[in-house]
Amino acid sequence: MDGAEQGFLIVYEFEDDDRPLIIEDAGHVCFAHVRGPTGKIVTEVWLYNRITAATPANPCTHALEWGEKPLPSSNADLRVSISKSTNKPTVFSVLIRGELFAILRVGEKIGRSRLARKDGPLALRLPRPGESAWQIVSPYWTSVDIYGSANAFLSTFAQVPEPAGHLLAVRWCESEVCNGGFHQFFTNLTGVLAPEATRGLRAINLPTIAEIVEKAMALFGTRYPRENQERRQILSALADDPFSALDRAFYDSTADDVLYDAADAYAAQMAPAQAQLNLTPEPHADGRVCYYSR
Repeated sequence: MDGAEQGFLIVYEFEDDDRPLIIEDAGHVCFAHVRGPTGKIVTEVWLYNRITAATPANPCTHALEWGEKPLPSSNADLRVSISKSTNKPTVFSVLIRGELFAILRVGEKIGRSRLARKDGPLALRLPRPGESAWQIVSPYWTSVDIYGSANAFLSTFAQVPEPAGHLLAVRWCESEVCNGGFHQFFTNLTGVLAPEATRGLRAINLPTIAEIVEKAMALFGTRYPRENQERRQILSALADDPFSALDRAFYDSTADDVLYDAADAYAAQMAPAQAQLNLTPEPHADGRVCYYSR
């Protein structure tokens, strides 16, 4: 593990911009921040820890797939850039050995780290979990009719390409169950797509979660009722909360963005061009080191 003696301070400056970007590795934790003309911090991001923190949310480094890579040891490992465009916030980027690591947008109180596995105190994942999958789903989100009859849903859903259909059904299911449990999912009109949600969960390689949904569906009998009124009638005859254990199992199985990560991976595999997000601001200009100390 990197030692605390490897800390450093780097100050970068940019042409045509009087706001310096400062990377401060104190030997145990590293932050990047940008200061305005008056010295006030205008944006910042937590980059990494060099030592294991007391809580799981702050491991040695929160960067996805960065655990086996050595952390920076000097300014030679780092590069920063700035992107300025009309009517958009100025964007600063931090790269470690040429790989985009963090993006800082002026005006945002909290920085966003591209490779963060989990949200940290000053870093949020970029892209946000599920954002790549949403690129596949969004063109069809309103074209699928979940508010009419079961036949209306099936006919409109059949027009959606299979990868988008899987992700759409999974997203509706996750949204409803995480908002109000299986009772809300089945009571609302979105319950019409429960069978498609289970197929979608298996498609994105989450069979355990698919089985939880199927166990909840089994409470309706051998034939799952697509029509909302029929589901409501059956639910009214069941115990007050027949889904409580399954709700907990669903929440536990989808913790730490497991479902969103699987959906993003599936989207990148099945439709890489659609799932691609532009994370590198253009045009950009590199910063120049104006101060460096260890």
